[in-house]
Amino acid sequence: MKASKIGDDNYFQISGWMINRLGLKGTLLKIFAIIYGFSQDGESRFAGSLQYLMDFTGASRRTVIYSLKELTEKGYLIKHETEKNGIKFNEYEIAPGVQKLHGVSAEIAPEGVQKLHRGGAKIAPNNIEDNIDLDNKINNIISYLNEKAQTSYRASGKETQRLLKNLLTGKNPYTVDDCKKVIDNMVQAWAGTEFEQYLRPSTLFGNKFENYLNWKVKRQPKHETEAERLRREQDEQMLALLEGDS
Repeated sequence: MKASKIGDDNYFQISGWMINRLGLKGTLLKIFAIIYGFSQDGESRFAGSLQYLMDFTGASRRTVIYSLKELTEKGYLIKHETEKNGIKFNEYEIAPGVQKLHGVSAEIAPEGVQKLHRGGAKIAPNNIEDNIDLDNKINNIISYLNEKAQTSYRASGKETQRLLKNLLTGKNPYTVDDCKKVIDNMVQAWAGTEFEQYLRPSTLFGNKFENYLNWKVKRQPKHETEAERLRREQDEQMLALLEGDS
């Protein structure tokens, strides 16, 4: 008999809100509850093996993989791909929009998952879905930034959440594609230069966002030398920073 990955003192807890508010059941419910136990502090991640989840849920490997995929697509989990010693691993955490639902009794304001634990009014029926959709958009944007700029920012960062929520939910909200265009524009302008350090959420999604969105990336003239190109780009970048882009 194959040894179990579960320790004698290991356990996981299923809370009513996981059933009532998220509509989870069966293997989905068990896996969500297990990962919630590892990442409910907002900092840690579940880095355990598929076998660990299989042993705890009694599900097959295929069912566990499909359940993780479904929970991620629903926006309940965030998947992180890491590499150690040339081997790729997946780690999971609870999405910011749902990690504070435990103990909710207040009406959820459209702009704030951070206030989910306060008050005493009835929860508006569509706000949880709205918040999860917003968090999906933020996760999408930060994943795109990390891919294009070769960074490793977390979508759950407080400042990142604040900046992107302001952009995506303001009176004249921007779109995910707008945010990705800003990333593309500035990666093309700054990657490989001393200004690469400014490829970060606090700069890209701050008060110069509209400038970056309309940034005109100049194409290299046919007869421009490499030295001339570098000098021109440095001059353009310095001008942008002097205008307050950082």
